[in-house]
Amino acid sequence: MKIVRALTIVITAGRAAMVVSPAFAHGFGDRYDLPIPLSFFLGGGAAAVALSFVVIGLFVRPRPGGFDYPRYDLLNIRGLGPLLRSRVVLEVIRIVAVAVFALVVATAIFGTSRPIENLSPAFVWIIWWVGMAYVAALVGNVWRVLNPWKILFEWGEKLLGDGSDERDVGIFRYPERLDVWPALMLFLVFAWLESVYSGASEPFKLGLLVVLYSLITWAGMLLFGKHTWLRHGEAFSVLFGFFARFSPTGRPLSCWRWRPLPSTV
Repeated sequence: MKIVRALTIVITAGRAAMVVSPAFAHGFGDRYDLPIPLSFFLGGGAAAVALSFVVIGLFVRPRPGGFDYPRYDLLNIRGLGPLLRSRVVLEVIRIVAVAVFALVVATAIFGTSRPIENLSPAFVWIIWWVGMAYVAALVGNVWRVLNPWKILFEWGEKLLGDGSDERDVGIFRYPERLDVWPALMLFLVFAWLESVYSGASEPFKLGLLVVLYSLITWAGMLLFGKHTWLRHGEAFSVLFGFFARFSPTGRPLSCWRWRPLPSTV
């Protein structure tokens, strides 16, 4: 009976695999030809992996008392610290972040339908998603300042006469038992869209997905409070904050002001 059951499972899985549509990695369904011979590409990738092991073997040594690396506080650097604390600089950065966000959405919805000629797929899947992850890990959690959903929500609060940056009052109390599960679920959906959903490379559909995520984020901020949702429900605030813990700049920049976070955050 076990053999029959195993064969049944294998046959069923084989039939299911035959009807599955192709999946395109990283949100792009178009074919691109490599600018170099395939053998060069494969050889270079293999050499990079091998070299990484050589570097680890030569320079990574166990030390008594655990391993640590130098950390720097950008706010204490002469000349740079006052610039980062400047309200004018912060507002300019926020305006630019919102302008880029609006440009990406506009080009996605109203621009050409060809992914290779439209700004939105390349910006979302490469420049922003891959680039911001590296920036957070190397520089710090700058997404806390560049987050356009947070910026636009704060502008809306000011228009309605509630511009207090420290206030975090929502319609409902956030269930503590959920912790960061909403952020995790949203990120899993994002990962599926990037790696499996073939329409993720189509600018118009991508634009609609960005608008949908925007509505979910703003609804979460309204229902549970801005800061609460950023800490528990906004997938990229949680994820980039985690990456920033590997950054040599010490504690991540604050989500609301240019100041270090408490060590418990």
